[in-house]
Amino acid sequence: MMNVKAVSEILGGVLVLMIILVTIGIIFSTAFPTIDGLRKDIRLRGIQSHMLDFKELVERSLVGVEPYIMLKFPIAGGSLYLDNSTKIVVRVWNSTSSSWDEIINESIGRFEYSEVGWYFVYENGALIENKGYSRMVTSPKVYTENESGYAYLSYPIISFQGNLSVGGSGMPIIKIRLVNVTAYDFNNTNVSITLETKDAQSWKNFFDYINANATLSGNRVTLQDYFNETHITVYRIEVSL
Repeated sequence: MMNVKAVSEILGGVLVLMIILVTIGIIFSTAFPTIDGLRKDIRLRGIQSHMLDFKELVERSLVGVEPYIMLKFPIAGGSLYLDNSTKIVVRVWNSTSSSWDEIINESIGRFEYSEVGWYFVYENGALIENKGYSRMVTSPKVYTENESGYAYLSYPIISFQGNLSVGGSGMPIIKIRLVNVTAYDFNNTNVSITLETKDAQSWKNFFDYINANATLSGNRVTLQDYFNETHITVYRIEVSL
């Protein structure tokens, strides 16, 4: 007949083992989501850092410091591409004919990295993040002021050209090349600039912040006002692999 004490020791050992296993299971079930979240957060911060690098290199190309630049960009399970959905229309009031003259009407594109439920984009000089809602991380170099009744507007337009689409993993080399620059100058007239974008609300918030007269309608935000002096410069940039 089995010794009762021996049976009790065996059951006690099994009970201790079960407690240890349950504890380990609880630790793993709570720690894994945290670790996975930390990994994702670190990865997204790395993407944001490279988007900031991209913005800096584009701006260096605009001033002619380096008209041809290359950047290694890590792909960590997402997609990197040029999205041509962003469009801009610039019109200037013609007092002679009492009508608007259309000066610019073109797709300016956006350089975008996206994953499920999240994207980070460089669009017309601004970096914008969207995690279900859109927010502008860095502002474009749009400048307006009205001092002593003298209204001034400086509006650079950064237009991306080319075909770029890459996904999966790896570190492709992105090539950035300034193709041409076109400048427009106007004096003492009404100017209307309409940007059609998926992130129109972010642009509206930016225009409100700089006290520009802008209206929002769907995915279009329009800056329209009378300016004594207006400078619009279009930088066309080729982005490719």
